Amino acid sequence: MPVEIPGDSSTANQLFLDLGSFYGSEIEIDGDRDWYSVQLVAGRTYTAGLAYLPDGFLRLYAPGSTDPATGTVVATDDNSGLGNTPLLTYTATLTGTYFLKASNAGDAGTGGYNVAMGEVTGDTAAGNITSTATLGADDTVTAATDHPGDTDWYAVTVTAGEVITVRAKSGTTPPDQIFPEIVMHDATGAETRSVRAYYEFEAPADCTYYIEIGDIDGPFAGNYTVSKRPLGPVESIEAYMDKSGWQPVSKPMPRRRSGPLTKALRPSPP
Repeated sequence: MPVEIPGDSSTANQLFLDLGSFYGSEIEIDGDRDWYSVQLVAGRTYTAGLAYLPDGFLRLYAPGSTDPATGTVVATDDNSGLGNTPLLTYTATLTGTYFLKASNAGDAGTGGYNVAMGEVTGDTAAGNITSTATLGADDTVTAATDHPGDTDWYAVTVTAGEVITVRAKSGTTPPDQIFPEIVMHDATGAETRSVRAYYEFEAPADCTYYIEIGDIDGPFAGNYTVSKRPLGPVESIEAYMDKSGWQPVSKPMPRRRSGPLTKALRPSPP
């Protein structure tokens, strides 16, 4: 099977940094390494994420690098993202053409993947307990993750015995291709539960919890809506969903393709 994307600076595939862009291809044989060129500016910080490979690994090479053997590696990552996916963060020291390599760790294994990179220009909500964002007693917030791998934390104050529901869904305007994951944290920031899209919770005591929203696959960024609702003792989940308008929706996820890539399909979540 031919290797589709070169594993050196001869690559014709360029990553663009606009919010919502992602790129899909495939590691087709053991040892396959896909290189992407990307234009970075000195002093600015960027994140890059990779999803779906069994043991994905990202390497960023400095301007002037031509191949893995002689190139200068400035950053690497294999598990810093949500769900232990690769999430690389780098502040550029030079302005120029860098190269991002997507591969499996140890160059072993094959599979399809998506990769994305973006500039860190701001933050809707901090990704830890310093966040000042909140969800009230009966509240809905529409916001966006701001760059690949970004997560937003919301403080939730609850009383002992209170039953609440938290629901997150992809936004309704582009870029809206994230698959939201809800991660619950206690007042110290320690993770207590991770679920996809919907969570029902009974508070064991008067306390503050934090709800973390991010893309379940790691490297994607875009719009989302998150809500917190009280759930009465005799109210079923089905009744709550009917009343609140949260109905299951099946729609094609938007696809975005840039440059000469022939694939930009996002695989279904594993």
